[in-house]
Amino acid sequence: MGFSILTALIFLGLLIYHMTTYSGSFTELTDGFYPTFTLFSSFSTKYATAYSGTIEIFIVFAILCTLSRWIRFFREKTQHDMFNDKSVKYSKRMFNWWDWTMRSEVECRNLNGTNCTELKLMLYEEKVRSMVAKRTISEKFSLLVRRYRILRKWR
Repeated sequence: MGFSILTALIFLGLLIYHMTTYSGSFTELTDGFYPTFTLFSSFSTKYATAYSGTIEIFIVFAILCTLSRWIRFFREKTQHDMFNDKSVKYSKRMFNWWDWTMRSEVECRNLNGTNCTELKLMLYEEKVRSMVAKRTISEKFSLLVRRYRILRKWR
Protein backbone atom coordinates (compact mmCIF):
# COMPACT_ATOMS: atom_id res chain seq x y z
CA MET A 1 0.00 0.00 0.00
CA GLY A 2 2.78 2.43 0.90
CA PHE A 3 4.57 1.67 -2.35
CA SER A 4 1.42 2.51 -4.30
CA ILE A 5 1.01 5.83 -2.47
CA LEU A 6 4.65 6.70 -3.18
CA THR A 7 4.15 5.88 -6.86
CA ALA A 8 0.97 8.00 -6.93
CA LEU A 9 2.83 10.93 -5.38
CA ILE A 10 5.65 10.61 -7.92
CA PHE A 11 3.10 10.49 -10.74
CA LEU A 12 1.20 13.47 -9.30
CA GLY A 13 4.42 15.48 -9.09
CA LEU A 14 5.26 14.51 -12.64
CA LEU A 15 1.77 15.49 -13.81
CA ILE A 16 1.91 18.86 -11.99
CA TYR A 17 5.29 19.63 -13.54
CA HIS A 18 3.94 18.62 -16.93
CA MET A 19 0.92 20.91 -16.48
CA THR A 20 3.20 23.90 -15.77
CA THR A 21 5.31 23.26 -18.86
CA TYR A 22 2.53 22.08 -21.20
CA SER A 23 2.00 24.40 -24.15
CA GLY A 24 -1.31 22.94 -25.44
CA SER A 25 -4.91 23.46 -24.35
CA PHE A 26 -6.07 21.95 -21.06
CA THR A 27 -9.69 21.78 -22.24
CA GLU A 28 -8.94 19.72 -25.34
CA LEU A 29 -10.29 16.18 -24.99
CA THR A 30 -9.48 12.98 -26.84
CA ASP A 31 -12.55 10.93 -27.76
CA GLY A 32 -14.61 13.41 -25.75
CA PHE A 33 -13.45 11.95 -22.44
CA TYR A 34 -9.69 11.91 -21.82
CA PRO A 35 -7.81 15.21 -21.44
CA THR A 36 -5.02 15.28 -24.02
CA PHE A 37 -2.42 16.70 -21.63
CA THR A 38 -2.43 13.42 -19.65
CA LEU A 39 -1.60 11.25 -22.66
CA PHE A 40 1.87 9.84 -23.29
CA SER A 41 2.25 11.75 -26.56
CA SER A 42 1.87 15.11 -24.80
CA PHE A 43 4.93 14.58 -22.59
CA SER A 44 8.34 15.69 -23.72
CA THR A 45 10.87 12.98 -24.47
CA LYS A 46 12.71 13.96 -21.30
CA TYR A 47 9.77 12.84 -19.11
CA ALA A 48 8.27 10.16 -21.32
CA THR A 49 10.23 7.41 -19.58
CA ALA A 50 9.18 8.62 -16.11
CA TYR A 51 5.55 8.78 -17.24
CA SER A 52 5.52 5.29 -18.71
CA GLY A 53 7.52 3.96 -15.75
CA THR A 54 4.98 5.19 -13.19
CA ILE A 55 2.13 3.74 -15.27
CA GLU A 56 3.94 0.39 -15.44
CA ILE A 57 4.59 0.45 -11.68
CA PHE A 58 0.87 1.06 -11.11
CA ILE A 59 0.00 -1.88 -13.36
CA VAL A 60 2.49 -4.22 -11.67
CA PHE A 61 1.28 -3.16 -8.23
CA ALA A 62 -2.36 -3.70 -9.23
CA ILE A 63 -1.53 -7.18 -10.52
CA LEU A 64 0.34 -8.04 -7.31
CA CYS A 65 -2.53 -6.78 -5.14
CA THR A 66 -5.04 -8.75 -7.18
CA LEU A 67 -2.95 -11.92 -6.98
CA SER A 68 -2.41 -11.57 -3.23
CA ARG A 69 -6.13 -11.01 -2.66
CA TRP A 70 -6.94 -14.02 -4.87
CA ILE A 71 -4.47 -16.24 -3.00
CA ARG A 72 -5.78 -15.03 0.39
CA PHE A 73 -9.38 -15.73 -0.70
CA PHE A 74 -8.57 -19.29 -1.77
CA ARG A 75 -6.59 -19.91 1.40
CA GLU A 76 -9.55 -18.75 3.50
CA LYS A 77 -11.95 -20.75 1.34
CA THR A 78 -9.86 -23.89 1.76
CA GLN A 79 -9.72 -23.37 5.51
CA HIS A 80 -13.47 -22.71 5.63
CA ASP A 81 -14.20 -25.83 3.60
CA MET A 82 -11.89 -27.89 5.79
CA PHE A 83 -13.54 -26.78 9.03
CA ASN A 84 -17.12 -26.83 7.74
CA ASP A 85 -17.06 -30.25 6.15
CA LYS A 86 -20.29 -32.00 7.11
CA SER A 87 -18.76 -35.47 7.16
CA VAL A 88 -16.40 -34.71 10.06
CA LYS A 89 -18.64 -32.57 12.26
CA TYR A 90 -18.86 -35.15 15.07
CA SER A 91 -15.13 -35.77 15.27
CA LYS A 92 -14.40 -32.04 15.20
CA ARG A 93 -16.82 -31.47 18.03
CA MET A 94 -15.56 -34.43 20.06
CA PHE A 95 -11.88 -33.50 19.75
CA ASN A 96 -12.38 -29.80 20.44
CA TRP A 97 -15.06 -29.70 23.08
CA TRP A 98 -12.95 -29.63 26.20
CA ASP A 99 -11.89 -26.27 27.64
CA TRP A 100 -8.49 -26.80 29.22
CA THR A 101 -8.59 -23.51 31.14
CA MET A 102 -11.24 -24.76 33.59
CA ARG A 103 -10.09 -25.04 37.17
CA SER A 104 -13.05 -26.12 39.28
CA GLU A 105 -14.83 -29.46 39.31
CA VAL A 106 -18.26 -27.80 39.04
CA GLU A 107 -17.27 -26.00 35.82
CA CYS A 108 -15.95 -29.28 34.42
CA ARG A 109 -19.20 -31.10 35.21
CA ASN A 110 -21.28 -28.30 33.69
CA LEU A 111 -19.17 -28.30 30.54
CA ASN A 112 -19.36 -32.06 30.27
CA GLY A 113 -23.16 -31.96 30.59
CA THR A 114 -23.41 -29.17 28.02
CA ASN A 115 -21.20 -31.03 25.57
CA CYS A 116 -23.12 -34.29 26.00
CA THR A 117 -26.42 -32.45 25.42
CA GLU A 118 -25.00 -30.80 22.32
CA LEU A 119 -23.79 -34.15 20.97
CA LYS A 120 -27.20 -35.75 21.60
CA LEU A 121 -28.86 -32.82 19.85
CA MET A 122 -26.54 -33.17 16.84
CA LEU A 123 -27.39 -36.89 16.61
CA TYR A 124 -31.11 -36.18 16.92
CA GLU A 125 -30.94 -33.50 14.20
CA GLU A 126 -29.14 -35.95 11.93
CA LYS A 127 -31.83 -38.56 12.59
CA VAL A 128 -34.63 -36.06 11.82
CA ARG A 129 -32.84 -34.95 8.62
CA SER A 130 -32.60 -38.52 7.42
CA MET A 131 -36.30 -39.13 8.23
CA VAL A 132 -37.29 -35.98 6.30
CA ALA A 133 -35.16 -37.04 3.34
CA LYS A 134 -36.88 -40.47 3.26
CA ARG A 135 -40.44 -39.07 3.16
CA THR A 136 -42.57 -40.15 0.23
CA ILE A 137 -44.57 -37.72 -1.86
CA SER A 138 -47.83 -38.77 -0.22
CA GLU A 139 -46.35 -38.15 3.25
CA LYS A 140 -45.15 -34.72 2.17
CA PHE A 141 -48.59 -33.92 0.77
CA SER A 142 -50.41 -35.04 3.93
CA LEU A 143 -48.00 -32.98 6.05
CA LEU A 144 -48.69 -29.96 3.86
CA VAL A 145 -52.45 -30.45 4.22
CA ARG A 146 -52.12 -30.82 8.00
CA ARG A 147 -50.09 -27.61 8.23
CA TYR A 148 -52.62 -25.79 6.07
CA ARG A 149 -55.47 -26.91 8.37
CA ILE A 150 -53.57 -25.74 11.44
CA LEU A 151 -52.92 -22.36 9.88
CA ARG A 152 -56.60 -22.00 8.91
CA LYS A 153 -57.60 -22.90 12.47
CA TRP A 154 -55.38 -20.18 13.98
CA ARG A 155 -56.83 -17.37 11.83
